Amino acid sequence: MGLRNVAVSVLWLGVISCALRTEVVGAKIENVRMESPRAAVVRVSNNSGKEITGVSLSVDLGYKNGKQTHFDQSLDLLPEVIQEQSDDILRDAAFLAGQSREITITGYEDIAAVNVTVNMVAYLDRTYEGDTAAIERMTTARKDWADTLQEGAAIIAAAATDHATPHSVRVVLRQLKDLCDKASGTRQMTLKAMMQDVRNMQLQNATTEELKTYGLHKGRAAAVAFDHIKGAN
Repeated sequence: MGLRNVAVSVLWLGVISCALRTEVVGAKIENVRMESPRAAVVRVSNNSGKEITGVSLSVDLGYKNGKQTHFDQSLDLLPEVIQEQSDDILRDAAFLAGQSREITITGYEDIAAVNVTVNMVAYLDRTYEGDTAAIERMTTARKDWADTLQEGAAIIAAAATDHATPHSVRVVLRQLKDLCDKASGTRQMTLKAMMQDVRNMQLQNATTEELKTYGLHKGRAAAVAFDHIKGAN
């Protein structure tokens, strides 16, 4: 009596059953459903009483051809929480207490079985709970994101203040592309997003001052992110 448990959702050919494990995180899996032969949707609820900024799932997939695969899949909301309001924290963008979120898991073949558990939760108060390796992976990805924002902001600042450069947007795009071509993972995705933003500014004939403001926005976002990550250590 009194032992707290969490349901481990298991889906086998469309039938969901549950096993019990000791609860170590502030989120639980409500259900799993098949979206398509190769995609399952996991519905996760926040039962922690706090705002969540990231969730990691431990996933085991069984395929109809008999093969199996194991991996972790995460949902990181920190970029939304910070970048929506670069010099502050936007709480409403977090995974709020009592809310549910859906995470899609994709297989490379037709899926026969899904076994998924929540193995890590990151909170807005800068604390983490769960598997140490999963915490390290999310922290590393967040540092990569913040580092890349900071580097992009520096490129934009240099181009926007160089009065000898008549086409600062083009210069920024070229330098971001050079970095992106050599990048991977979180860093590459962040650079691609920044490139798309700058391309949109180019299409709208944005001024150098507007480009400079965009760079300042990214620089402030990086500073808030570093402060948030540092506070978790």
